Amino acid sequence: MRNIGFVIGSFHMGGIEAVNKEITEALAMKYQVYLVNFTGEGTYMTPNEDVHSIFFPKINKWKRILISLAIRGIIPINWQRLFAIQIAHLNALIEQKNMESLIISHPMVAALVPYLNLEKTKAIIWVHSPAEQLEKEIVGYKDIFYRGVKKASQIIVITEHDKIAWIEYTNKVLFIPNMLTLAPEGNRISDLTQKKKLLFCGRIDYQHKGIDRLLTIFESVSEIGWELVLVGTGKDLKKIKKKH
Repeated sequence: MRNIGFVIGSFHMGGIEAVNKEITEALAMKYQVYLVNFTGEGTYMTPNEDVHSIFFPKINKWKRILISLAIRGIIPINWQRLFAIQIAHLNALIEQKNMESLIISHPMVAALVPYLNLEKTKAIIWVHSPAEQLEKEIVGYKDIFYRGVKKASQIIVITEHDKIAWIEYTNKVLFIPNMLTLAPEGNRISDLTQKKKLLFCGRIDYQHKGIDRLLTIFESVSEIGWELVLVGTGKDLKKIKKKH
């Protein structure tokens, strides 16, 4: 069976990790899949036993602070030196497992592609952030990130809009939308004729979740009796409470 490495690299768990779980479990039906948790953190979204989970050495508190500052462009940093241990472990894993493909699901890890031994391995970068948002997320390592993009065999984006935006950097772009992880019970779909209530569950974050856009759109239907319920917490919760 062919081997695939699937690398995640965030310090927290959320929607992207839920998608990663579904992807790795689906791939494991056909391939030998190794899910690499790049930061050494555990996850409550552990894939099933068909996926082999691997945890790299945990990044300590002070290095995490350095990474946070470097990502935002506050301090300059040597990316290769900062992640020397993780690069060594990843290269060893590629060689040991004879990886056919390495799927990278975080821009921070994608910036390390130039330092990986990929003579026999395809590097696939799966971009979950909109193109405009990604530019803000990689301010401190933009140049090295796009070096990784040029070396990668494939870039996967989740919208047609992003595919068009990415053509500026590479023609190796594939559009694959995120799957639905919750299927309607019995394939039932609401006809919107009963309780007029919309429910949002997630992080209250304008920048990443577009709740400001949701509120603007909702204003057009609120006058005809619809109710919007937001469930969650986040940095913009106080802002919403003040306005609404």
